[in-house]
Order: sequence, then structure tokens, then C-alpha cells
Amino acid sequence: QRRHQTWLITLLFTDIVGSTRLKQQHGDTEGFALIHRHNAIVRELLSRFDRAEEISTAGDSFFLVFAKPSDAVKFALLLQARLRALATETGKPVLDRIGIHVGEVVIEEHERGPKPKDVYGTQIDVCARVMGLAEGEQILLTRGVFDSARQALKGEDIEGVMELSWLNHGLYLLKGIEDSVEVCEV
Repeated sequence: QRRHQTWLITLLFTDIVGSTRLKQQHGDTEGFALIHRHNAIVRELLSRFDRAEEISTAGDSFFLVFAKPSDAVKFALLLQARLRALATETGKPVLDRIGIHVGEVVIEEHERGPKPKDVYGTQIDVCARVMGLAEGEQILLTRGVFDSARQALKGEDIEGVMELSWLNHGLYLLKGIEDSVEVCEV
């Protein structure tokens, strides 16, 4: 039994930069332990946000959805802060790159099976391409996320995060995406 719905949601992709190098430098066992700690941090932080969900994961990458752009940005900022703390603790940096986009997607809910839902649509491709532009410790956003989150988070004190800088990098042509996309950063 399947149900399809269309929703406007905030999409977030995260990926560890240089995870293969991390395993090669420190060995598979220690590299895996660091990736496991990273994944535990992601899931613990995600649990703090209402109506936020893990849609899928593959190795060291996550696809998450949030009800609000400000929640996705706050999550990303908290994740980067926690990863900096992990690097200080272990002496081994684990660097994430993050892309965030808001768009209308098709959500397929499953009554049975290993995954309660899947999310489909071009907006997911946009989000993945934006993440692909990012480097380690960088959070890139599309313009809609940027405008919404910047206003919502203005003056908010975020644990482990210093004063925020909001940058607009301009229009980008992304592979496979018809229209140019305005890419911003926090």
C-alpha cells in the first residue's frame, strides 16, 4: 500500500569530505569509528528538531528533511560546531559539506518495509548539486532558504556558534538543472 503527497519542505544533504582519506590515514577500524561517531552526532542533533526526518543514508552521507528552513540551517550550524569539538577531542578532523534547499517534492509513504517514506523530485537534485559545490565545513543554501533562515535566526544564540556571516555567491548553473540557482552561504 502506497500513498503519495506533494509537500513544500526543506531538504538537507550532508557528506563527509575526504572519508576515504580519513580511513586510509587512520586505518579502517579507526576511520569507521570516527564515521560512526559522526553519524551518531547527526542523529542525536536531528532528534532535537520537531518534524525533521532522516530519509536516507549512504556510508557517510545523509539526506534529511525539515519543516522549516531555519531548523535546517540551525541543525547544520550545530553539526559543524559539534564536529569541530570532535576534532579537538580526537585530533582527527571530520569535515562535512552541507547543502540546503527548499522545494516542492513528492513524498511516498510506505505502510510496511524498511523505510517509512521516500522523497522524489527535481528539487532533491538541486539540493544535492548545491551540496556538491561546498567544501569541508561549508554550509551552502539556495536563496529561499537564505532569506527565510537569516530573518528567523537573527539575534538567536546558537550553542557553540559564534556570530553568523551571511554571504550571497550569486547565480550558478548546476549540472542537469535548467535554470540558474542563486547560491548563498552561512
